[in-house]
Amino acid sequence: MADPIAAFIYTRRLVNEDADFSEIHQQSIEVRNCLNLLIENLSACPDSANESEIQSIYYEAGKLHFAKNLRYWFQVIYQILLRQNDGPRLGQFTQLMTIHWVIGQIQDCLVDPWQKNLTT
Repeated sequence: MADPIAAFIYTRRLVNEDADFSEIHQQSIEVRNCLNLLIENLSACPDSANESEIQSIYYEAGKLHFAKNLRYWFQVIYQILLRQNDGPRLGQFTQLMTIHWVIGQIQDCLVDPWQKNLTT
């Protein structure tokens, strides 16, 4: 089964010819775990949450899995949501686009694209 997260991590490292594929696989697992935690926490977020409360959800998920490299975590999120490495503050962006939309984008990223095409 193809892993879109592993593919993302692999392509980000193509410049590095000595990439350790076991590290890429491990990072893929960490990214998936972190994204699943983010979905869980955003789903539990009340509709009345303000942008700083939403922003802290992104930070808390990232700190658990990528404490030494939060920038990488945010690049993953920006790639999923905006297809770029940088972007606006995620709390404000999430309020604008809605938590439901953000969760949908992340869930789409976690689905195997081949399997998704077969079931639709």
